[in-house]
Amino acid sequence: MSERLEKWIIYWMSRGGEAGREKAFDRIWRLYHKRILYFVRQRFPAEAEDLVQEIFIKVFRNLDRFDPSRPFVTWIFTIARNHCINRAALKKPEIRSSGVPEDGDGRFIDPNTPESMLLETERNRIIGEALATLDPDSREMAFLRYFEGMKNRRIGEILEMPEGTVKSRLFAIRGVLKEALADHEH
Repeated sequence: MSERLEKWIIYWMSRGGEAGREKAFDRIWRLYHKRILYFVRQRFPAEAEDLVQEIFIKVFRNLDRFDPSRPFVTWIFTIARNHCINRAALKKPEIRSSGVPEDGDGRFIDPNTPESMLLETERNRIIGEALATLDPDSREMAFLRYFEGMKNRRIGEILEMPEGTVKSRLFAIRGVLKEALADHEH
């Protein structure tokens, strides 16, 4: 289903009284829970589940504030990011130490052969380690671009920065990833 149609379904469901709000929330949970969880793990891997619960409570309480003229995905990721920023003000963020990003959808693993699975797993480990060296804002940006597939404009809206800044920082992030992969090949 298109994102545009989905946001209107959520909008109208949320306007349907308590039962409509609950249906809208269920739909939002199914569509965005994993995505928000992966996003939050970039800053708070150990506390991600609890923080996601708090974020979705905020989403539910503020459904009436959603403006359907804007993308829903931007709205929900902005709530998630702001919640993480507020949490970071209370506690220094944890940095991911290593490993492959968890993905229950099998995005990173080629199931065709054991050899290709091993190579892909190793490549993801290297990328995960390279991403762990980045500051939390850069990890968020990398997540939104490479895992969520968002365009620079939308990333800029969520992270509250100009599109040109997003573009230049993504260029630097690609350089870090490319260097890490090149170092591994040699």
